[in-house]
Amino acid sequence: MGQREQRALHRAAAKAELGKVRRLLEREPALAATIDAQLRTALHRVAAGTSMPTSRQAIAAMLLAAAPQTAAAIDHMGTTALHAAAGANALGLVRQLLSAAPAAATMPDFLGRLPIHMAAARPGGAATVAALLAVAPWTAMATTQCNATPLFEAAQADEESALLLLAEAPAAAAMRLTRLFQVGWTALHAATQAGRPRVVAAILEAMPQLALVGDSDADVPLHWASQFGFDPVHDEIRRRLIAAAPEACLMQDGDGDTPLMCAAFQGNAGAIAQLLASAPAAASVPNKNGRLPIEAALQRVATDGAQALAAVRPLLAVGDAADVAAALGKAAADPRQAAAGVQQMAVEFVALRSLTC
Repeated sequence: MGQREQRALHRAAAKAELGKVRRLLEREPALAATIDAQLRTALHRVAAGTSMPTSRQAIAAMLLAAAPQTAAAIDHMGTTALHAAAGANALGLVRQLLSAAPAAATMPDFLGRLPIHMAAARPGGAATVAALLAVAPWTAMATTQCNATPLFEAAQADEESALLLLAEAPAAAAMRLTRLFQVGWTALHAATQAGRPRVVAAILEAMPQLALVGDSDADVPLHWASQFGFDPVHDEIRRRLIAAAPEACLMQDGDGDTPLMCAAFQGNAGAIAQLLASAPAAASVPNKNGRLPIEAALQRVATDGAQALAAVRPLLAVGDAADVAAALGKAAADPRQAAAGVQQMAVEFVALRSLTC
């Protein structure tokens, strides 16, 4: 048994070349237990692919028959073939590997990820998640080294998987992440940022208090929905978040920004209108730099044109008139601003406030 035959088997397994794998194993069954430089077995290689699923299952059956111990073998990252199959959303292979080595469902890789974490992070992976839960239900609460649960991964990738995991372990929604750039996030932050309204609704039904949980920068989910939520689904998400915790509209993050300020910075007219309807007082809340939402919205007039004007317009009618007038005057004096747009807003402001006098 030489390196040439080993490489040939691994290549054939990766490409799902059933006939070639059969011939190689018939000549030398021990090839099934060989590993490459990354400590991967041929079973790892066949499990990681997505093409020709029927051939892959047949190859896996031959490899397992020749070397059943490879079902629990780990590569240089600590992953098993089940990790690979779950990450590829290969349901048939997952069931096959679970039958050969059920304990593999509970084996973490070197980052603490179980196969269910891999499946949950894959769009369309709900059936694979269900198969893994059937073998080890407790894994719904399992956390990685970054404290990520399968629910957290699914909240960003696949609504059906997330709903399934939430039903199995509602408490997983409250786990807080330690991953870089997402420190302190809960599954509600993840579902909000990813635009998953059904998951947001289900989490809020199970644990409405999460609407008031901030991340490491004190940003609650409504901050994220207001700053980055331009898609229509985010209108629904904001509506649900506000209904669950109206007080979140006035919460300030580490920079002193309210959700309204976040929306103003991004020129998110839809979010601004929603937030003002729920908490008009937020228009008068400055951040730590002393800026008001209307100042942030006006800053975008020069670059965003009509879109920025649509974001400024709702802010003209709320807050202290002197503050709004001062913001308009400051913008008009700024050579970087679009003078015509600011002038138009000033005219509308005077008309609006005259009607309310």
